[in-house]
Amino acid sequence: MTSIRLSKNLEERLNLLSAKTQRSKSFYIKKALEKFLEDEEEYQVALEAYDAYLRSGKKSTSFEEVMKKTAEKAIDIFKTESKESSSTQINIVNGG
Repeated sequence: MTSIRLSKNLEERLNLLSAKTQRSKSFYIKKALEKFLEDEEEYQVALEAYDAYLRSGKKSTSFEEVMKKTAEKAIDIFKTESKESSSTQINIVNGG
């Protein structure tokens, strides 16, 4: 069994929430601790992954670089499509 000491403010807030919802203080303490532990565990995984990335020596690409390259590719595609469509002539004959 584990015991904790809460500040007066936290104790009051917990008491109010518990009374409003008719749930035990223990319920909210467990939920808060579960959420905190999940977040911290995910953070530790991210730190380990980042550390492994740094050790690998690989180069990253910034968001700005990705956007610039994407824009350049889009412009190239647009230019190619424009050239192809301008060289094609379509004749429409009005039947009558």
